[in-house]
Amino acid sequence: MRPAVVSPGQRYGRLTVLSRAENKGTQTAFLCRCDCGAEKVVLSMYLRSGRTASCGCAQGKTPRDLTGQRFGILTAIAPTVQRKGSRVVWECRCDCGGTVFRAVNHLLQSGERANCGCLEREIGQEAIKAITFAEGTIVDKLKPGLMYANNTSGVRGVFFCQTTQKWVAQIKFQSKLTRLGSFDTLDEARKARERAEEEIFQPFLEYWDRRQAAADGM
Repeated sequence: MRPAVVSPGQRYGRLTVLSRAENKGTQTAFLCRCDCGAEKVVLSMYLRSGRTASCGCAQGKTPRDLTGQRFGILTAIAPTVQRKGSRVVWECRCDCGGTVFRAVNHLLQSGERANCGCLEREIGQEAIKAITFAEGTIVDKLKPGLMYANNTSGVRGVFFCQTTQKWVAQIKFQSKLTRLGSFDTLDEARKARERAEEEIFQPFLEYWDRRQAAADGM
């Protein structure tokens, strides 16, 4: 039995309701994310009736022009002359700065987990299944306690530079990498990183919690 009232988090076919959208005339509408990764505004009555259960991908209506579209932390730049079977291969730019080539079906199937491979190297394949993307960043990577698989110092965002023989602290937020300085001791570098997390990560996490609470209360 379908819920009488549409609310964020509910699923209708391949669609997951994200938030309330601007009404279409007098009709209530919601922003939804399809299992393929695409987002679509759908009327409430269409969701409840089952008339709309995907972004169109289930009927083979995959958009041909993906230019500028976001898939996880990949942005589709331009189609190439390459083909993977009958699928067009797109050049994509990753938020980490890398360039990768992905077939249309790979982008759609990967959805919000799409990346150039950098996430697998940083946090591991299994962890990717639960990550949350929002506003140009990965929310889960901002939370305290996360340690990347390739970390060697034991402190997130800190590494030892063999050239200078110093500990380097840095922080990355919304694709911008900020160098916090070089330090003689690991403890000094750790403190610099912790201060940066409080100044940069914490305000965003508080904002995100308020946003999620507001969405849950709709």
